[in-house]
Amino acid sequence: MNTLSKDQIEGKITELLQNQLESDLDFHGDIDLLEYGFDSIKSMMFSIRLEEAFGIDFDAEDLMYSNFATVNKISEIVMKKLR
Repeated sequence: MNTLSKDQIEGKITELLQNQLESDLDFHGDIDLLEYGFDSIKSMMFSIRLEEAFGIDFDAEDLMYSNFATVNKISEIVMKKLR
């Protein structure tokens, strides 16, 4: 699955966020997800969804909340794992 473009990755992340947060908001770019109830517990649950969706595995050091604060941050870590 590592042939996905940045836009495709961000689109999938947004779709997964909308499902998890039960919202149709466009969670793009640097929007602070904490403002929408995306706390550390939800980010841990979301990391599992990302692993399943992209076929990746996060290491313990990847699971810092700062890596999951925005769609840009999430897409960066996903792209890193897909390399």
